[in-house]
Order: sequence, then structure tokens, then C-alpha cells
Amino acid sequence: MDRINISPKQKPVLENFSRLLDRTKSVASAISDNAIEDQDPLPRELLQSYVTELYLIKAALETAFEVHAVEKI
Repeated sequence: MDRINISPKQKPVLENFSRLLDRTKSVASAISDNAIEDQDPLPRELLQSYVTELYLIKAALETAFEVHAVEKI
């Protein structure tokens, strides 16, 4: 991330987001492992709830990507 042009204000937020994503991937893997080991699938309603939350995160990131710098006069 050091080689990417990121504002000083945004840098700690993005670093925290990256850490949270890493932790979240680990937790998701544990959920998957437990479901496989116990042969007990994740309830459909819970999966849909998580997918909805992930789409909201995706939308927020896309909004941040689509911002165009406005020239200050």
C-alpha cells in the first residue's frame, strides 16, 4: 500500500480496513471448516444476510473509487 498514492487521512483507515478484511477471511474460513466438519450448513437466511452486508461494503468502496477530484479555485 506504500507505493499507492493515498492521502494521509485515508491511509490509517485503509490499513485498518485491510486488517479487518484479513481477520474476516479467517473467521469465514473457520465458519466453513466448522460447517464441513459438523456437516451442518450455514442457514440460508444467515448467508443472505451476510451477502447483503458484503454488497453494502462493495457499494461504499465503489463510491470511494468513483469520486473525481474537483479542481480547487
